[in-house]
Amino acid sequence: MLLGGLLGATAIAAEPPAGTAAALTNLSAVRALSMDAAQKHPAVDIAGVVTWLDPMVQGMFIDDGQTAVWVDGSSPAGLPPGLGLGSKVRAVGIAHAGFFTPAVTFSNLTVLGQSALPPARLARA
Repeated sequence: MLLGGLLGATAIAAEPPAGTAAALTNLSAVRALSMDAAQKHPAVDIAGVVTWLDPMVQGMFIDDGQTAVWVDGSSPAGLPPGLGLGSKVRAVGIAHAGFFTPAVTFSNLTVLGQSALPPARLARA
């Protein structure tokens, strides 16, 4: 649980506020949010490949080949079957202000299949 807290995992509702704008649909749009904008919990509907996974906090990094975002959840059902490194996933939920960068809390996480891991890149803040 400590890692989740360090990465910004919080106990927030994973549903966007009623009457919100259209969902953000790519990881770059989530990463481009200011922390103030992320605190308004905009809706997200994103896809990417799992590059790191911690089942204990129901959290992972997903990567679309351009950027990566921390995605977490708090589903009583746990993570979906078949989820692992290289899983291509669709996460529907909300953005929030993570500890270092905007992050996503999912209300629905779907495994779409398997994919090769994206090429390694230098990390950037």
